[in-house]
Amino acid sequence: LAEEHFRMAIEIDPQSPEAFIGLASLLLSRGDTDEAFANFQNAYEVAPNADRANAGLAMIYLDRGDLAHAVEHFRQAFSPPGGHTAPTLTGTKWAAVAERYARLLATCSQEEYRDGQQALEFAQKAVANTNARSIRCLDTLAAAYAELGEYENAVQAIQQAIELANLSVQPGQLPVLNDHLELYQRNEPLREDPTLRR
Repeated sequence: LAEEHFRMAIEIDPQSPEAFIGLASLLLSRGDTDEAFANFQNAYEVAPNADRANAGLAMIYLDRGDLAHAVEHFRQAFSPPGGHTAPTLTGTKWAAVAERYARLLATCSQEEYRDGQQALEFAQKAVANTNARSIRCLDTLAAAYAELGEYENAVQAIQQAIELANLSVQPGQLPVLNDHLELYQRNEPLREDPTLRR
């Protein structure tokens, strides 16, 4: 029903980025990445400053390993030239996108994509946006501190993530988090493939 609604809205007004974004988000939630990408692209062509269109494209490009395009669209999602026409990326959706971008900036195995200071800014905002209750965001905050050589802060952040994991119903994350803790205790930054979802 929702899909029909979005497709009808696109037929009525093919210049509406919201309809393309709505359809793309629905398709993405079903795992139809290719058609979702096409619809995010349509939204972007209609409204290049649409934050959710840029965020959707950035996430898909990142999953596909196209880091240059991913970074370009992450940047446009958060600070497009000329500003947003109508910001709609808020709350936990904003935090999820900010966390992926921060993770890329903090841990990418390709040096040219790393920017520790920017990673820290986005990671801190993602943690604040989730009230410091997201293991993923805290893990990324720790990685950002480590990228900047602030290992004491990295250890504190990863320990907070470990405490949350101990209290959660997902203790399977603990081995990876403990590996990260040992890394920061040795004063070493985290390096990983940015296309891998944790």
